[in-house]
Amino acid sequence: MSGKICYPDTASAQKFLDRALTSQELADEWLGGREWSVRQEKRMYRCPDCGQWHLTSRA
Repeated sequence: MSGKICYPDTASAQKFLDRALTSQELADEWLGGREWSVRQEKRMYRCPDCGQWHLTSRA
């Protein structure tokens, strides 16, 4: 087990990615571009090991 959050389909992963991106944009606006989070999710991908979807901060 990797400890990553698993999303069963692209719709679920996209929903949470959109939410993460919106949160990042709001934080950037409120904090004037200062770093606010260790993770900043950029995209989703299908895991070759478990077959489910994960979010990643890698571009």
